Amino acid sequence: MICSAYRRIQAMRLMRNLPEAKEKIESGALTLTNASKLQEFLRNAKSQKFKVKPVEILKEITHVSKRECELTLEALLPNGNTKVKVELCLERETIDRLKKLIGNLSPEELMKVLIEEKLKKPKPKVMKASPEKLVGTLKKPEPKVLEASPEKLEGTFKNLEPKGAKASLAKLEDVNHYRSKPSSFASGKRSRYIPIRIRRQVWEKSNARCCFVDPTSKRRCESRRFLEYDHIKSFSCGGLNKLSNLQLLCGLHNKYKFKRGA
Repeated sequence: MICSAYRRIQAMRLMRNLPEAKEKIESGALTLTNASKLQEFLRNAKSQKFKVKPVEILKEITHVSKRECELTLEALLPNGNTKVKVELCLERETIDRLKKLIGNLSPEELMKVLIEEKLKKPKPKVMKASPEKLVGTLKKPEPKVLEASPEKLEGTFKNLEPKGAKASLAKLEDVNHYRSKPSSFASGKRSRYIPIRIRRQVWEKSNARCCFVDPTSKRRCESRRFLEYDHIKSFSCGGLNKLSNLQLLCGLHNKYKFKRGA
């Protein structure tokens, strides 16, 4: 990726070799990207020894986009100049193996051969099968006939009786079974769940504010954030989920109360 510093360096070289480009760059008619591409084009033209007219090219690439500049410079390349110089750095072992493959071929011919081999499409594999196998695959499987004893048939016909009445009776039995089960409160099990009605009453009673009172200063906490429901008599000691046993505490004072063991 060409960085902006490289483009500026190329633009400075272009202004040194072609003074007419200085005014175009300063006015903004010629961008740094196009100036850099023009400098590269002129350098390649000099190395490959084909004649160009830099002033005319400069006029053609002013006030144009990068893509238009590239197309203009490509059109000015001489016909047949499609060769690109490629340099490879190979290990000694690879060079020795290439020498065995090259023989009398030039490096360019060797590259062509390798590219053609790589671009060859593999032929699809055709599976050969014997006539016996083909006949076996074309045969349709014979339908299987299930044999059952008269006792099994009687059992299947019994299952075809209408089940609507039996199903409705079964549902009624299930409902009565669940209704006859005692609830968790009636069975003596305790739950930490606080009903919504009691939560609202606790919230109104506490005025949406922490209820902790400092024992020394007798000041009440003013926090209205991160409030938690707290049992005045702890749940583990038998405290109930009643309005008289519930209060609001902020997170810090709830932890403080737990650590103090109150």
